[in-house]
Amino acid sequence: MLWLYGVCLVVLIICSAFFSGAETAIFTANFYRLHHLERKGDKKASLILRLRKTPDELIGSILIGNNFVNIAASSLATLFFIQVLGNTRGTIVATLVMTLVILLFGEIVPKTYAATYPETAATRVGRAIYWIQRLLFPLTFLITKVSRGILGIFGISPQLPARMITQDELKGIISIGKQDGVLLPEEERMLLN
Repeated sequence: MLWLYGVCLVVLIICSAFFSGAETAIFTANFYRLHHLERKGDKKASLILRLRKTPDELIGSILIGNNFVNIAASSLATLFFIQVLGNTRGTIVATLVMTLVILLFGEIVPKTYAATYPETAATRVGRAIYWIQRLLFPLTFLITKVSRGILGIFGISPQLPARMITQDELKGIISIGKQDGVLLPEEERMLLN
C-alpha cells in the first residue's frame, strides 16, 4: 500500500511541475515570435496567442490545477508519513519534505526550464492547458468573475492593453527577424534607418 502513495505522489509532483512550467512558459513566451510562428502556419503558437487573450481565465485555470495537485500531494504525503512515523513526527516530516519537494520540483526547476525555453515549452503544453481550461470552466468562470470584480474596485482591467512598442523593442524585433532568417541584411538596414 505504501508504494501506491509513492506512485501517486510522483504523479502529483509531475502535475505540479506541468502547471508551474506552463504558467511561466505561456506568459513569458515572446509575443512577436509566437506571432511569426503563427504566420508560418504553426497551430500551437496560434493556440498560445488565443489563450493569452484572456489572461485572467488562463491564470485562473492554471492556478486551480496547480493548487489542487499541490494540496493533494501534501495531504497524501502527510497520510504516508503519519502511517510510517506516527501523528506528530509524520506531520512535521511531511511538511518539511513536501515544502522542499514542491518548491524544488514543482516550482523552481519547471519555471527555470520554461523561462529558458518559453516558446518551446509553451507550444508543448498549450493543447493540454486548453483542455484543462475547458474542463475547469465552471469553477474558473466563477473565480474569474470574482477576481474581475475585485480588480474593478481598484480600476484595473484584466484584459491585455493594446500593444504599443518602443523604438528599442522594434530594433529587437528586427534583430530577431534577421536571426530567424525572416529578414535579409538589406531589409534590416532599411528598417533601421
